[in-house]
Amino acid sequence: MILTKFEGNRIAIFESIKSKHCVLTNDLGCVKEGFNGGSPQLTGFLDRFYGPGHSLFPLRVKHGHRVETTAWNINNANRQFEADGLMYDYNRFPLPGKNLADRLLPSIIGSTTGDCPHLVYEAAYGNLGLVGTTHISWMNAGHDMPGRTMIRVQQMGYPLDTLRIALWTGICVNCNEVDKPVQDALIFYPQHLHPGKDKDHWQLDLAGIILEQLERAGIRPGQIETSYVCPCCYRDEDDQPLFFSYRRHYFEPQKEMRRNGLFIRA
Repeated sequence: MILTKFEGNRIAIFESIKSKHCVLTNDLGCVKEGFNGGSPQLTGFLDRFYGPGHSLFPLRVKHGHRVETTAWNINNANRQFEADGLMYDYNRFPLPGKNLADRLLPSIIGSTTGDCPHLVYEAAYGNLGLVGTTHISWMNAGHDMPGRTMIRVQQMGYPLDTLRIALWTGICVNCNEVDKPVQDALIFYPQHLHPGKDKDHWQLDLAGIILEQLERAGIRPGQIETSYVCPCCYRDEDDQPLFFSYRRHYFEPQKEMRRNGLFIRA
């Protein structure tokens, strides 16, 4: 992952997903309940970064276990997909054209996020293709959300060895202090719960759990690019926070509630 600036908006780009331009940013007119689709700030950013004429597929994460699938001709830009994963599948209702590149529309998957990690993935199989993102919290990690996502990819007809995955790890282990309910939910992952400030607190390595679950699902390490840019403690060259963080916001109650936006060009 590289960090750069685009017209004053701080953003991060996954270089391994070159064709999809995965972008994470902290200032796109997002609101607490999801994307504000009519925000001139959000629309203007997407127009400038991805080009005009796109459709936005907004994902409002639910800390659950569902991954939805969509395609170019069933999108309603006013609809928010309420799930924790969204896949854009070119196999379903493809556009005319001999090559995959001829059938791509300027569609964008957008997900709000705070501290939680996201998987970004794409697959190509013959002339078909799939791109998607999955939000992973400690709640659904306890139910193997990465593994569930990989099962869904296979159900859509894509072998796992065709996948390329970028993992934004979200909040780092040093910032991610958790208590007994989290420890109970992740009881099968004690190696990723490190001693905290007292016997009732732990430092959670959620990224470690995700990588373990991906490996168990059949993903090879060489298929994954990992970015450890923590939204809570990462600072820019002016020592200012680069992204929004719920954990940091908890100690700054005067700040306006915001979210980060993660976008993938489908």
